[in-house]
Amino acid sequence: MSDDYSYLFDLLSIPDDGSFILSDVCVEGPKKSVTLSRRAAPAFCPQCFSRMHSKGIYTRTLLHPVFQDGSFFPILLKQRRWKCPRCGFQTNERFPFVERYKQSTNLTPLLVLDALKELQVSTRSVARKFHMSDTQIRNIFSSYVDLKRLPLTEFISIDEVYLNIDDSHKYAFVIMDFASGQIIDIVSNRWTSTLEKYFLSIPREERLLVKGIISDAYKPYLESVPAFFPNACSILDSFHVISFLIRKLNDHLNRMIRTRREKLKKNG
Repeated sequence: MSDDYSYLFDLLSIPDDGSFILSDVCVEGPKKSVTLSRRAAPAFCPQCFSRMHSKGIYTRTLLHPVFQDGSFFPILLKQRRWKCPRCGFQTNERFPFVERYKQSTNLTPLLVLDALKELQVSTRSVARKFHMSDTQIRNIFSSYVDLKRLPLTEFISIDEVYLNIDDSHKYAFVIMDFASGQIIDIVSNRWTSTLEKYFLSIPREERLLVKGIISDAYKPYLESVPAFFPNACSILDSFHVISFLIRKLNDHLNRMIRTRREKLKKNG
């Protein structure tokens, strides 16, 4: 192993003490890769403490987007399979930077979460950056980020916001305290099935305290009020009320103009 690549030990959080072997290193250009293995050493069964036998080596491909330049950096991990001849216990070699059955290293979720701090980015763009799927990005976010819902207030506003998380989650559902403007919670989509499950997850005693829900005229929003908030009334927000009145006035004026023109044309 050349000293030129010794920094990879730090990037992978492994000791440079001869217990790990880096080979076939390529860190130039868009296609980067490295092969990593453990130096052969005796292994003992954690159950009966007998010396285990190797059942061969298999190669596992991991993603480690540490270079942050959009390049794909796979780690070809060579792991031994161990089997205890006495009790039959089987296991694989463990590496400190990756969990069992994971396809990416432990650093990847931290980099993904850091990229998701930018509100204007979508999970699709982050997925492309890290060579992952939209589903993997959403699962990472859900696993590491737990935003607690604030208590419902007497008057709440509900609406949607365009986030374009993916084709199935373009509009997120938002609940806001009408008086303070503080966000109470955000739900991944505004589907009726999602809203029903979400509202039922809120204790009934808390929902009974809500007196008014301000929203637009979206039918599922209006239907949710009597179904889940029996003590609340539906209130159309001022923007949509004014828009409705202006639209009606414009329609009335247009009808009057058309009628006037037809009379002038008839009398002319």
